[in-house]
Amino acid sequence: MAYIADLFGCHPDTIAQGKRDLENLPADEAAGRVRKKGADARMLAKASRASSRRSKLKLRRKRLDRRSATVRSGPTSD
Repeated sequence: MAYIADLFGCHPDTIAQGKRDLENLPADEAAGRVRKKGADARMLAKASRASSRRSKLKLRRKRLDRRSATVRSGPTSD
C-alpha cells in the first residue's frame, strides 16, 4: 500500500480506507433498477436555432472563400 500511496501522492491510510470501502460494496447496487431517459436527451438531439444559424453562416462563408480563391482576376503583367 505504501507504494501505491507514494505513486498517487496520498497517505497510506487513504489507500487502506478505499480498499475497505471496495470490499464492503454490495454485489450489484443497481440491481432491479431501470434507468429513465433524462429530460435533456431531447435537447441534445435537437440543434438550437442559434447554433443552426451559426452553422449556416459558417458554411456560406466557406463557400464564398472557395469561390474567391478559384476566380482569376485576368491576365497580369510582371
